[in-house]
Amino acid sequence: MDLIITLICLNAREPEHTSATVLIYGYIFDEEEKARDFAAWHNETYNRIKKISDQIPEEDKPEVLFNSHELGTKYTAGGSRYDQSLKLAGARNLIDKIVKEDSPFYGKTSVDVEPEWVMEQNPEYIFTSYLNPNSKAGFETEDVSGAAESVQAISNQTEFSELDATKNDNVYYISNFLVGGGGLNPIGAAYLGKLLHPEEFEEINPDELLREYLAFYSTETEPKGVFLYPSLEERV
Repeated sequence: MDLIITLICLNAREPEHTSATVLIYGYIFDEEEKARDFAAWHNETYNRIKKISDQIPEEDKPEVLFNSHELGTKYTAGGSRYDQSLKLAGARNLIDKIVKEDSPFYGKTSVDVEPEWVMEQNPEYIFTSYLNPNSKAGFETEDVSGAAESVQAISNQTEFSELDATKNDNVYYISNFLVGGGGLNPIGAAYLGKLLHPEEFEEINPDELLREYLAFYSTETEPKGVFLYPSLEERV
């Protein structure tokens, strides 16, 4: 007799789909109350942050690049989950200048550009979630050496030495856990927003949001790990 396995594949990466996906899984696994609680928390957190970033004038939003999967000059495009965290944080993605919504590269997380283009655009900030396969960050360790290695690899590129992002020490590692999906995107945006717009995000506590998230599935709710490097405390 043939074995039939039901396969269910839903999108929980992009924040606009997260709550609906969780509610469906809650129904399937008979955990509807927990799913409703998480969906309500996620929507409230997302909307709270979006309300702040929506009120920031476009000209006051810094122009940034986000490097996700590998170092070099490959950056995330508009419509991707990383881009959504950037924009929720009150940033402008420079890749939007060359990748429009009708482009086959729209929504991609790794768009290759020439170093000369990066130098011409002169980003104010460069973010990366790339981590050497032999290194750890995020929830996996409190050792910042892996994150520091990623930051230094970008900052030390000869052609980037005159970029505003490099000269002003505005190259950052942010954990892929926080911007890669699974309901954490708004928290990643909170960390980035606190960095980019400290006054506007004054009432937002990213660590507290992370505690609230952890409380849904873990008895250990104190955030321990490397989530943003250099950390917010180092930039105060």
